[in-house]
Amino acid sequence: MDKIALGKFGKTRGLEGWIRVHSYTKPLDGICHYQPWTLSDGTTVTVQDTQKTPDKLHVLIEKIHNIDQARKLVDQSIYIQKSELPELDSGKHYWFELEGLQVITLDGKILGHIDFICDGSQFPLISVKRDDKPDLLVPHEPSVVKSVDLKKHTMMVDWDDY
Repeated sequence: MDKIALGKFGKTRGLEGWIRVHSYTKPLDGICHYQPWTLSDGTTVTVQDTQKTPDKLHVLIEKIHNIDQARKLVDQSIYIQKSELPELDSGKHYWFELEGLQVITLDGKILGHIDFICDGSQFPLISVKRDDKPDLLVPHEPSVVKSVDLKKHTMMVDWDDY
């Protein structure tokens, strides 16, 4: 996987070409630190200006000067090269690196594979895809996630399969 999705364009705002960005980064405007962006259709764009509120991010893209031009960006995903991401401290992982890992309990029971991770109200939640059972949500917190081994493609958890 050479490129990583960092967000997606939403609705346009105003007549001058402003468009909402649904950012997958924390903080919300962290996505703007990575330039240029490659879009779903293969085009490359650069952010000219930003407007941020506590829960929304709008951007003005270079060479986009009106609502009609901005509408062409709606629903396109925003990508960067994986190599542009900063290296994390030992023991830290990007969420996308965890997708697909096999989830195993401390007593060796295989729970399934990580489908995705999302924000929860208190901590991130790991959605574990299981065979012949509903998906399982496991909290991504130190008391539960005991180890991650990207080379072995496994995550050890202290969690019961109810």
